[in-house]
Amino acid sequence: MAKLPNNQSGFSSIEVVFIFIIVSLISLVGWMVYKDQHKSTGKVNIITTSSNKTATPTADKTIFKIPELGIELINVPVGISDLTYVINKYGAGTVVDQNQIIKPATNAYLSTESLVKLDSDCLAGSLGVFSRVNGTYNTNSTFGFLKQFNGFWISFERTHADCGSGPVATALHSSQFNLINTLAENPVNIVAMQ
Repeated sequence: MAKLPNNQSGFSSIEVVFIFIIVSLISLVGWMVYKDQHKSTGKVNIITTSSNKTATPTADKTIFKIPELGIELINVPVGISDLTYVINKYGAGTVVDQNQIIKPATNAYLSTESLVKLDSDCLAGSLGVFSRVNGTYNTNSTFGFLKQFNGFWISFERTHADCGSGPVATALHSSQFNLINTLAENPVNIVAMQ
């Protein structure tokens, strides 16, 4: 390596590499702190604005009641028999209908006890959202529509929120997500509460 004359200054390639490594490490730590704070802020909001509810106890574990929506899910598979829900976890609920009109709705955000035990990020909404909208649905479109009842209709949104930080939680989330979607795809499985 050639020596620089006394009147010239500069950085050697080794110094530049060290500076790059230090700046990269500082950036990585900053990004991790930001991500951690962002994640925990979401958890606090969810926990302080609502509480999970489980199905009304029945002798038949294949029935899940959501009284706030006036419906029961029947033929619930064993893999999601520990369903939980939160009503309007983000405040007053809304649904956008087929004409892009915002309508008031009551929303039930779904998860399961087993999923939350494995990963606390898998809170309500990680498996989907059932919504109740008063009135009659316009049958010219199937946007968000699941089933019409006397005086109200139900829609289901497949949210598939990311959760599951480990392979076991990720596999359970994927399996339960598929089970709830299969259940919701068949309107026969959603009945009015008696």
